[in-house]
Amino acid sequence: MVPEVLDFRITAQCALRCPFCFGATAVQQMDMTVLRRFLTFMQAQGLKYVVLTGGEPTQSPIFKEVLEILQSLGLAAALSTNGLFWPDEELRSMIFSACQWISFPVESSIAEVHNHMRRCTLDHYSLIHSILEQIRSMAPGVKLKIGTVAAKENAASIPSLLDTLPVQPDVWRLFQLSRSEKNTMYYEKQHLDDRTFGDLIHGLKARYQEHPTKIQTSYDRERDGRYLFLEPDGLLKTIKDGQDFVIGQYADIGPDLIHRIETSVDDKRTNMNFFNSFGALQ
Repeated sequence: MVPEVLDFRITAQCALRCPFCFGATAVQQMDMTVLRRFLTFMQAQGLKYVVLTGGEPTQSPIFKEVLEILQSLGLAAALSTNGLFWPDEELRSMIFSACQWISFPVESSIAEVHNHMRRCTLDHYSLIHSILEQIRSMAPGVKLKIGTVAAKENAASIPSLLDTLPVQPDVWRLFQLSRSEKNTMYYEKQHLDDRTFGDLIHGLKARYQEHPTKIQTSYDRERDGRYLFLEPDGLLKTIKDGQDFVIGQYADIGPDLIHRIETSVDDKRTNMNFFNSFGALQ
């Protein structure tokens, strides 16, 4: 079976220059007619949820049209965003209407550490805090997730992170730093091995065992076959042996593409990965 969830990397564009980035790299060449046909086809195979990511998805010129397509098809959406385009009132309204979940990055309980990791000239830490408060006030039905990439430079300031947030997120997901073609130098300097990452997680779960926020983790070793990515240029990919693996092309709709997806992606692990991160969106 195909996974119930698709991670749609709408664009590689992003105003931030995070040194640990493992997002999209392809130049955008998406055909919206083909996209609608592909999503309709995948929905018939069992697709239910689409995670919008990038790059920064709200920076893409097709983002609003993608939201409209998802709504017209009745596909549930989760948005992963850095929040820099949040002041756009029209965009914000569309997100509230189309997205059941919104995820933001929070790398530290200390503003200076977070802002340094995100390579942002403005106070990104305070911006995210204000957006979290705004969403809880304006759209209490929208679920909130925060994501944290654990590295050597922020490991000491992660344990108190939940205590410093202005609201309680529904989910906090911590990612072990993963290597990509864009972050090799940072990875070599900042990667936490499995034992160190595991000790950090164990301490967090002990500290926050009574906290309502659900804490989830993502080890680097667990990524193989756990994602179905749609890239900005229409390629479908997953992770194999720790590297990007091309499955096919979104325009090649038919049984052969489904066979390639089913033999490359573990649908049960992919679905569980999504439900651990976001929960059922129905």
